[in-house]
Amino acid sequence: MTDELAHALSQLPGLRLTGRTSAFSFKGKSVSASDIGKALDVAGIIEGTVRRSGDRLRVTASLTSTSDGKRRWSDSYESSAKDVFTVQDELTKAMVTALAPALRGDPPAKVAEHMRGTNDAVAYDDYLKGRHFWELRGTVNLVRAVENFKRAIKRDPSFARAYAGLAMVYAVLPGYAGDPMDTLTTASVLAAKQALSLDSTLTDAKLALAYIHSVQGRTDSAEAGFAAVIAHEPQNVTARQWHGTNELGLGRFDEAIKELRYATSLDPLSAVVQSNLVYALFGAQQFDAATREAARVFDIEPDFIDPSLVASYLFGGQPDSALAHLARMQRVDSTALCIRGMLALTYAVAGRWSEYDRIVADVKRNPGTTGAVEVGIIAMAGGDYSPLSRLLATSAGQREWSVVFLANKCSPLLAPLRNISTVQAFVGTNCAATKWPIKPRGRR
Repeated sequence: MTDELAHALSQLPGLRLTGRTSAFSFKGKSVSASDIGKALDVAGIIEGTVRRSGDRLRVTASLTSTSDGKRRWSDSYESSAKDVFTVQDELTKAMVTALAPALRGDPPAKVAEHMRGTNDAVAYDDYLKGRHFWELRGTVNLVRAVENFKRAIKRDPSFARAYAGLAMVYAVLPGYAGDPMDTLTTASVLAAKQALSLDSTLTDAKLALAYIHSVQGRTDSAEAGFAAVIAHEPQNVTARQWHGTNELGLGRFDEAIKELRYATSLDPLSAVVQSNLVYALFGAQQFDAATREAARVFDIEPDFIDPSLVASYLFGGQPDSALAHLARMQRVDSTALCIRGMLALTYAVAGRWSEYDRIVADVKRNPGTTGAVEVGIIAMAGGDYSPLSRLLATSAGQREWSVVFLANKCSPLLAPLRNISTVQAFVGTNCAATKWPIKPRGRR
C-alpha cells in the first residue's frame, strides 16, 4: 500500500516526493515529524496503519506537517479483508484527491487501478517483495528479487510491471554476481521488451534498456533513453542515478557529480545512490570528497557491500580505513564480487606484501572462483599489468570492467595502463595525471 500510494503521488505536478529507501527507513520507528522533515527536507509526511479483525480490514492514514506537527488530513476505511485492492484503491484516490487541489493539479483518473497492473493479490504481493529486495541490492537480495518477480509472472503472465522489475534486476546483477554478463544482459532486454509489449508506458522497462545501452558503450542511445524518462518523471531517483553514471562513463565529471548530488537529495538515505556519487568524485580525482561521501555510505548502511568503494581511500592515502571496511564486508559476504581483488590492492598500497602473496596463492589454488577483472586487479597490484590489459583489449572485457567499477576512461584505477598501446582506446590518454598509490616491492 505504501509503494502504490507513493507511486500515485509521484504523478502529481509540483510535488517532490522523497525516495523510497529514505522514506522506508523510518517505518516502525518512533521519530517526530519535525525530525523526519529535517532529515529528508520535506514539508509533510503521510503515515498509516492497517489492522485486521476477523474478516474486516481497517486502514487509517494521515498527512502531518513537519513544521508544526499538526495533522492536515486524515481518514479511515473499512472493508472485507478479502477486498484488499478495493481498500487500497479508495485510499490512494482519496489521498491524491486531497492533495491535488493544494498543488493546483488534477488527480489522475483511476490512478491506483492502472498502476497496480494485476488483479491477482498473490502476484501483486510477490511483485512488492521483488521491489523490496531490488531496493536493498546485494547478490542475495537481487537473487530473491528475481525469484519473486518470476513468481508474480507465473501467477499472472500479463503482469507488465513484474517483467519490468525483472528487467531492472537483471540489468544490475552483473555488478554483484559472477554470472556471465551477456546472459544477464540478454535476459534484461527480453524482460523489458515483454513489459513494454504489455504496457508501453512503463518507466522501469525503459530505464532497464537505457542502462543496458550505457554499460554496452552505446552512450548516445542511453543518454536519449534517460532524457526521455527524466522529461516525464524529473524526480525519478533511479533515472537520475543511472543518468549520472552514464555521464561518468563519458568522462563528464562535473555533469555526473551534479546529477548524482541531485539524486542523493531526492533519496538522501539511499546507500546505493550515495555510492554512485562516490564513484563520480573518485573519477574526478576528488579523493578527499570521495572518502567523505564513502564514509556517509557506511553511516547510512554499515553492512553495505561494495568493495570498489574503498578505492577512494587508497588514493587518498588511507589504506587502513579501506582495510577495515573490506574486512567488515568480507564478514558479511565473503563471496562479494571483487572483494579479494580490492583486498590485494589494499595490501599492496599498505606495503603488506605477505598478505598480498596469500591472496595470490589462494587464487592460484582456486582459479575457478575468481573473475577475470579480479584476476587483473590482483596482478596489477603486484606490478603485472598484462592480464588486465589483455582483458581490456576486448569489448567484452571492457563491459565487464565498467559494470564492476562504474568506470570511465580516466578512472584513476587505470593509470598504470595509459602507456600500453593495445588498450589506449579504452583507458584514455588525455586524462589528468594520477599518482599511483602502490610503491614497488622492497621500496618504502
